[in-house]
Order: sequence, then C-alpha cells, then structure tokens
Amino acid sequence: MAQKFEVTSDIINLNLTELATSTIEEDINTFFADGKATYNGIINTIVANYLKYSDRVNIKLEFSYLDLKDANSYSKRRINVDTQNMIEYANTLKVNDESVALRCGYNVAKLMKLIIESYVRSLYINRQELLFMDKFIAIERADTLSILTIEKALLTLHKVGVFPAKESTFHYFVGIDQKNDSHSIKIMNMLEVSVPKKGIKVTKEIKEKEEQIIKEIYRNGPQFITFPSHDIKVRFTKQGISDYYMRLINRPFLKSKDGDIYTFYCSRKQAFVYFSRFTYNVEILEPSKSRKEFKENFQKALALYENTEAEETSNK
Repeated sequence: MAQKFEVTSDIINLNLTELATSTIEEDINTFFADGKATYNGIINTIVANYLKYSDRVNIKLEFSYLDLKDANSYSKRRINVDTQNMIEYANTLKVNDESVALRCGYNVAKLMKLIIESYVRSLYINRQELLFMDKFIAIERADTLSILTIEKALLTLHKVGVFPAKESTFHYFVGIDQKNDSHSIKIMNMLEVSVPKKGIKVTKEIKEKEEQIIKEIYRNGPQFITFPSHDIKVRFTKQGISDYYMRLINRPFLKSKDGDIYTFYCSRKQAFVYFSRFTYNVEILEPSKSRKEFKENFQKALALYENTEAEETSNK
C-alpha cells in the first residue's frame, strides 16, 4: 500500500521556531482587528489555504526550514476539519519537482511546520494574501459586489479592482457606489463579500470616475483615493530634503520643486500622515487649512510636554 499523509488524531505536536510563533502573534494583531482570531485558528488557516491555493499564493516552501528548531518550541495544536480535508492534497504536492510528502516523511506535523515556517519568512503582503485568499477569489466573481466591512457598513460597489499600497503593505479593494462616490477598503477589513441580485449600471460618469481613480492610484496609491487631492506646497530644511528621499511610506506624488520648496499633489489626509514625521524639518506653506492643521497639532504636542513638566515640577 502506497504511503500517504494521514491525520490519525486532531491533536498534533508542532515544533515551531520562536520566529514563527512571534510572527503569527503579530499577524493576528495586525490583520484581525475584530479580535476574533486565535493562534490555533490562524495556524489552521495558513496550512489549509496554502494547500488549497498553492498554485496562486506567492509563498515558496523551503525544505531547509524542516530542520529549524528552538528550545522549548513544542506545542500541542488542534487540527480543524477544513485543514484535515486539505491534507490529502499534499500527497501530490511538489516543489521544484521534489515530492513534499517524501521530504516530510509523510509526517503531518512536519508538513505543517514546513508550510508555517515558510509563511512567516515570506513578504508581509504575501502573508496577507494567503490569509484572505477567499476574499480575493470572491472579488473575482462579479463586477458588482456587496461588501460588509469591519465597521458593519454594507456597501454595494462597482469593482474598480484590487490594488496593493505602493509600499506593498496592504491590499485594497477599490470600488464606486451608485452615487459615483469612491471607496477604498483594506481586504482584511472585509467581513463578507457577495454578489447582489442587482448590479450597478456602468454609466458614463462611473467610467470617467474609474479612469480618475486609476490615475490617482498611480500617483499616490489606493489608500487615499476617498479624499480629494490638492496642491500641497512645503518648504524643507536640508535634513528634511534628505529625509524625503529616504522615507517612502505614504510619500505623495511630487508635482514640482524649486530649491527647498516642493509642491505635491495629494489629499490633506495623506499630507498629514506623511509630513507629520518630519516635525521641524518641514514647513507647510499651502493650502492654509493644512498649514493651520499642522500648527494646531504641534501646539497640542507642545502643551502636552509643558503640562507634563509642570506636573513633575509641582510634585517635587
């Protein structure tokens, strides 16, 4: 009788590295803001989704990870039914024409370790894709989708597409509603995705809006498209200019520059997110609303420090 992976018990003793354990805990806190995810549940999702979608995910199994171990790294985990049902697919799984089953010795614990250790060493955005692959597939089903968000908002949207942030951090679903308003939703913040009975008619206005959105995504990424864009003029210090070329996360589209004065095209929201990190190495010149907003926030920060110092002085 040919050997194969078999689940003989729903309790398994996993030998995971400290890196694997800590990364999974971090991913729970990052990707599952509703607080319902569990460590055991995530392990099952990682294994089941990899086996189910191995031809689609961007996670490469590395057999060398089978030999990795840390002290006291064993823990007992329960394998759920979905994972048990998917294990059989591993019997024919290959990596570079080499049998996964043979390298794991038909041992389910080693198979799960191989998948999990490979997962935690993959790019952040690829881990996210694996965890939420069911959402990505659901999005492909139709051009109009009903989406229930983590805030319990139910939206019916014409699909523009799924786009990664420019820095490859999160995936966003971008769509347009019946009123021609744009929406950008992190995939991980979508609780349910379904196809409504009635779709949104794609009008000339929606087509024009879609073209506008795609241009904006090209400039500044998908996460800020729901906020109107403007010219934002700033003056950098010498250190600020140096920091600008190093700080890529949420960096807005550069429209022009003249000496130490740079003009960006982005929303006030993006400007606040990006330039707040520069503190005294950037001055917001225009528009006046943004300049006022930055000034008021720095005044609040100053007051916070002054109040703390005053309390410390009074307690001496």
